[in-house]
Amino acid sequence: MSDLRAETARDLFEYGIEHQLFIHFASNTAELHASGVPEYVLKKHDEYFPIQLDPMYHEHNNFEFVPGGIAMDLGFPDGVYRCTFLWKAIYNIGFVLPPEGVGEEVEETGPKLCLV
Repeated sequence: MSDLRAETARDLFEYGIEHQLFIHFASNTAELHASGVPEYVLKKHDEYFPIQLDPMYHEHNNFEFVPGGIAMDLGFPDGVYRCTFLWKAIYNIGFVLPPEGVGEEVEETGPKLCLV
């Protein structure tokens, strides 16, 4: 993988973590057998292994940028695993923004009308 592509992947992860976004990424399953992802999980995914990282758990993922990739703690049905995803294995990275208004504070403006 080119240095530019690896740098861009790292920048995207940093942005998503910093801004508390849902981070979606998919990795080439064939590249993940030494990643720490349990084999029983990998067997369920033929070509690509999709992951969605919920911002509510970012602090528990313990992200760490390592040479050539990113390491993180991921929960699976039988426990938490330390997994490393090399940049060369990652197929795509994207974000899902929360619906408009979610997470924004609502200004109190006085009494409200309630229809019954």
